[in-house]
Amino acid sequence: MAVGLLAACGPDPATTPTPSPSASPADLTTPGVAAATIADLMAYAGSTRVINVEITRSEARLAVVTGQQAQTYAWRDGTMSAVDADTAYVGQAIFDPRGYNLADLAGLFTTAATISGSSTNQKLQIVDYNAGQVYFTVTTNPESMPVFFTTTGQVVPTFDPSDVTSLADGLTDVIAASPAVVRLGIGADGSVFADSPAGPGQIAHRVRRQQFPAFLQVKTELNPPASFDPRLISASQMHQAALAGAAELGTSLTNGFALTVYCPTGETAPAAFVTIGGKTVQTAIG
Repeated sequence: MAVGLLAACGPDPATTPTPSPSASPADLTTPGVAAATIADLMAYAGSTRVINVEITRSEARLAVVTGQQAQTYAWRDGTMSAVDADTAYVGQAIFDPRGYNLADLAGLFTTAATISGSSTNQKLQIVDYNAGQVYFTVTTNPESMPVFFTTTGQVVPTFDPSDVTSLADGLTDVIAASPAVVRLGIGADGSVFADSPAGPGQIAHRVRRQQFPAFLQVKTELNPPASFDPRLISASQMHQAALAGAAELGTSLTNGFALTVYCPTGETAPAAFVTIGGKTVQTAIG
């Protein structure tokens, strides 16, 4: 009986309203929404001096620089506010993201998922990757392979040193506008690199790894080899030198290899040095 009385005291199911579902969160992958949201955030921040942008399907953030300090602002479901973040200004490139191609965030996410094999919790970031070079990068959580895009929305292709055409593109990336190098090569990790004089005792080491754009580091080297014009060395010549080295060592390039082109001590013409399985041989090039 007590159970019946308790039931009678409850609300009448026939007259109790059904809670309405909450509004769906804004989808920043809708065409044009991401770009408009970033513009709104910049207006809210009152600055065009941006050093970092992060966009997911439902949230956007950007960090701006005032003086020498960075402040991050966030947008979620139409609400904007200043937020605490780890982003700090340490001299990275300042840019205006309104000039970058954010029109098709969904397309960028789809391309990145195809390349990386994951679409879980995707996030696009616009940031100074290295030495003032600004790129889009799409990452996932859990972490998969990051995918890079130029700021026009073009994917940065994965570099394959075993393909002559891809190798030629990689060489172009690392040579850049350098009229002279002291080394040119393919690393054991599949990267391609060029070392250029950068002042007394300094070498500019530019490397293009398989999944990343070219990266510049300045290293100390007091007595580098003689310099040469890298434009005289083609991707085909490097590939042939690697094949010749493998043949001399009685193996193949499929076992992994490294190749470095430089001028031996006392020489002014470059030669190729091929390393496979811990053994190195010198071969002609050019």
